[in-house]
Amino acid sequence: MTGLSWLRPALLWGMLAVALPVLIHLLGRRKRRTVGFATLRFLERAAARASARWRLRRLFLLLARMLAIAALVALFAEPGWQ
Repeated sequence: MTGLSWLRPALLWGMLAVALPVLIHLLGRRKRRTVGFATLRFLERAAARASARWRLRRLFLLLARMLAIAALVALFAEPGWQ
């Protein structure tokens, strides 16, 4: 028993595609323009908490996309036991 081997190791170059969601995420970031309103200043604290939650959700979504791409590449490279 020699362990795990790949039947199509050339397809493992597809693991570079895992970087695509990260690149899309970084290139798609928008710069926000801040406009201050005196009547809405009390909402800043709530907005900061919501922003932290969304940041965590986006991070998990990004990791899930990267894992899905890695799983597809591994599937096409056909792992097998010898």
